[in-house]
Amino acid sequence: MVSDSELLDWLKQLSPERDSADVTESGIRRWTIAPLPMQATLRQAMDTMAASTTEAVCIYRRSRSSGKQIPHGIVTRESIEKFSLASVL
Repeated sequence: MVSDSELLDWLKQLSPERDSADVTESGIRRWTIAPLPMQATLRQAMDTMAASTTEAVCIYRRSRSSGKQIPHGIVTRESIEKFSLASVL
């Protein structure tokens, strides 16, 4: 996973004549993610990130018809920590 604004900035710097680009050459910070079901708690999200050594979780629900995971959003460790601090203050 990469930040959309960082990706857009990098793409704007590329030459318009290029046919392709390799994001791994960009220097953009990339986050690793792990899947987590929609009904999980913030504690479960933090535990999942710790256990899988990831910086974020992809929140999903299962499709009733196909059983496939449908992504609904991303939650980062940083966003949970900010939320937790704001709740204390």
